[in-house]
Amino acid sequence: MFVSADRNTQKKRGRPFEVGNKAAVGGGGGRPSDEARRLAREHGKDCFKVLGQIVSDSNGGKIARIQAAKVLLGYGFGQPRQEVDQHVEVGQAALGSLIEALKSKGHTMESIVQALTQRIGEIEDEGEKAHLTH
Repeated sequence: MFVSADRNTQKKRGRPFEVGNKAAVGGGGGRPSDEARRLAREHGKDCFKVLGQIVSDSNGGKIARIQAAKVLLGYGFGQPRQEVDQHVEVGQAALGSLIEALKSKGHTMESIVQALTQRIGEIEDEGEKAHLTH
């Protein structure tokens, strides 16, 4: 609420929240409505033309040109890849449960260790390949 200059009168700002009014809280949970999708498809080509005009307009603002270029590049070539460093720890209890489950299905401890060692090597190889390509 906004308190006026005389500090005794309070004024409400904005529209009041109404229970059940999805428009007041952003609509359909982040998903575009069918109508929004239809409009986007109907006007998509025109939107890309406008973005292209903004990028090409040397008299236009730099920020607008950069933002338009980012949108066009993102849709044309995909978003740039981001390297994610992920470290996963498996607790001893979880690992023990997994080993017991595999043993109960007839796997030997030797075959379990062999499979895990092979998979760890594959993961390390994938990580090295990913690092080399970026």
